[in-house]
Amino acid sequence: MTPDLPKQVQKTDLMLHDALSSGLKNPLLKDVYAAIRNRIAVIQNTRPFLADRIVSAMEERLAIIEALASGDPDLTGSLIESHYRQTMRWWGVEA
Repeated sequence: MTPDLPKQVQKTDLMLHDALSSGLKNPLLKDVYAAIRNRIAVIQNTRPFLADRIVSAMEERLAIIEALASGDPDLTGSLIESHYRQTMRWWGVEA
């Protein structure tokens, strides 16, 4: 853990969410995703950083990216939902 690691992780996280939203072809979904991304940014800047969450969150993201690359929408959706639930759990919010 280094002093600049939290900011690097947050920047990487928001960049990933930006990249995912840029691939959406549906304007309504893109707007919803942008709103969610903005909420994520606010939450990340108001809650304490959880260093223990870095590895598991990155593993979840890599699995999502692999599912996207494989073209499996059901697996991708399932992994996104699981990532969302784990993140909410880490933030102390039951989803």
